[in-house]
Amino acid sequence: LLSLINNVLEMARIESGKTLLYNDYCNAPDLFQEIANVFSEQMKKKNIEFTYSIDLKHENILCDKTKVREIYLNILSNSLKYTNSGGKVDFSISEEKADIDHHVIYKVIFSDTGIGMSKEYLEMIYDQFSRERSTTEAGISGTGLGMTIVKKLVDLMKGSIHIESELGKGTRIRIRIPFEIAKESQKEMHEVSSFDNEPLSFT
Repeated sequence: LLSLINNVLEMARIESGKTLLYNDYCNAPDLFQEIANVFSEQMKKKNIEFTYSIDLKHENILCDKTKVREIYLNILSNSLKYTNSGGKVDFSISEEKADIDHHVIYKVIFSDTGIGMSKEYLEMIYDQFSRERSTTEAGISGTGLGMTIVKKLVDLMKGSIHIESELGKGTRIRIRIPFEIAKESQKEMHEVSSFDNEPLSFT
């Protein structure tokens, strides 16, 4: 119920145009590692083989970390939910050149060997409250808003999302989002700010 309420409120903010991006300095490897860590233990408990890889040339970017985190957490949560014990989930990040100067595109691919989705459902996957019939019949809980929010946030960041899936074989999701490359001065300012906020210790 709490998840449903939070998702409905998030949708209301997005549709009212009140959702803004607050771009700040971000070390991408730290952010992606944090996201992977959220699920690594849960995957292990469910006996799912979870692999994570990252290959970036430009690691420091400007982004809205909260919303970026929300996109990827939503998708990994689905992979965990819809992949049975003994299955596999892969989370990989790579970099592509952007058309805009001082920007870079992060390509993030999620692939799993979960229950997959039908072609008919893929056509409505971004519709609010839509759920694949097989998931409801299997008693798998969900609000039907997660992918709607993901799509709207990706669009807000001027990115793209592409989904391939087949019933009984799994799902592959590719997300490409452009980010501005952080300047060295922005990195240094962040490091100074982080140092100033560290608690003092006395021996």
